[in-house]
Amino acid sequence: VEDLGDGNSAATLVGVGGEFQLSWRERRQPSSEGRVALEAIGNVLVRVEGLGNIRSEARLQVRSFGGAFESFFVRLPPGAELHAEEWPGYTVMPVDVDPENAGQSERPSVEVKLQRATTGPVEIRIVTDVAQTHGQEDARIEVGGFEVMNVVRQTGHIAIAVEGDTYADWTLGNNI
Repeated sequence: VEDLGDGNSAATLVGVGGEFQLSWRERRQPSSEGRVALEAIGNVLVRVEGLGNIRSEARLQVRSFGGAFESFFVRLPPGAELHAEEWPGYTVMPVDVDPENAGQSERPSVEVKLQRATTGPVEIRIVTDVAQTHGQEDARIEVGGFEVMNVVRQTGHIAIAVEGDTYADWTLGNNI
């Protein structure tokens, strides 16, 4: 990257092949408190427990490249309900409206609060259920939508386990 002055830059890319994505933004001024830039790595196990019940367990590892953090928000898959469980070191509580997307009610959100501020990494578990009602058995359900909000990077894996005579069929989306 070459600084051209007056806030302009030029980038030269060599050897780029295959699928490639590039983005940029204006440089931000660092805050006096230490900037929090979160990264999330997720591993999600989706269990299709026969017709009508889908349980997902997301294990999210979150860390900061900057200052310490003590809470963050996670957007859940559409129609998912939080399965209440207690975990040592943090709490997971549903929030009525996530601060970034008011009115997006089909994607419920939770707030994860840590017992103490940290730069991480911390691993948290979120368990959700999606129940289908009679007549919806053939409806498509999004199961991979655990999104840690306001992170600089999120990656992960999803595994699907199917019981009984049910089968999984998937479609590629924007993030897969």
